[in-house]
Amino acid sequence: MLTQYFSRTSSSFPEDQTSAILFFYQYKQQIACHHHFRMPDSLNAASSASCSAEGFVMMWHRQFSSCVASMKASHIHNRYKLMKGYLLGRSELNGYPLTLIIENTGRCNLKCPMCPREFGEYPAEDFDFDLFKRIIDEIRSETELVFPWGLGEPLLNPDLFRMIRYCRDAGIYTVVSTNATLLNKERSRQLLESGLD
Repeated sequence: MLTQYFSRTSSSFPEDQTSAILFFYQYKQQIACHHHFRMPDSLNAASSASCSAEGFVMMWHRQFSSCVASMKASHIHNRYKLMKGYLLGRSELNGYPLTLIIENTGRCNLKCPMCPREFGEYPAEDFDFDLFKRIIDEIRSETELVFPWGLGEPLLNPDLFRMIRYCRDAGIYTVVSTNATLLNKERSRQLLESGLD
C-alpha cells in the first residue's frame, strides 16, 4: 500500500532507515488527519531509531486496518459511494460530505486586517440551534466531522457548546477554531464538557 503511494507521488523509497521512518510517520499523520480519526499512540513508538522500516510499515498497516475496522459501517458505505461516483466521473455524487462546515455565527469581536471579513458584509447573527439540529439529524449516519465555525468567532454564539454536544451525541467529531480572546475558565470548562474533539 505504501509502496503504491511512493510510486504515485514519484518519490523513491528512502534508503536511510531514519529517513524512511520519518517519512512514514509524516504519511501516517496525513492519513490520520484525512480520515478524521486518531492513530493509537503505540504507533509513535515506531519512530525510534531501533525500529526497522519494514517493521514500521507492517505495524502501521495493522494499526491502520484496525482503525478502518472500527469505523461505523455507514461511514464506510458513504465513502464507497463517494469514491465510486468520483471514479466514474459523475458530476453528482450519491453520498454525503465527509466533513461539513456550519458557520455558527456571523459576529466577531476582532477586526483583523488579513481576514476575509474585512472585504465583505456579514450579518451579526447567530446560527439557529434548531436548524443546526435538523441538519445534524439529516447527516448523522454519514458525515464524520463537523466544523461549527467559519469567519465569525464561534465563542460569541452561546449555543456553541450545545452544538458540539449534539454532534458528539450523534457520533460526529467536532473541531473549533477560535481567536481565544473570549476564552476564560468557564468557557474552557464548557468546551471540555461538551465533548469537543
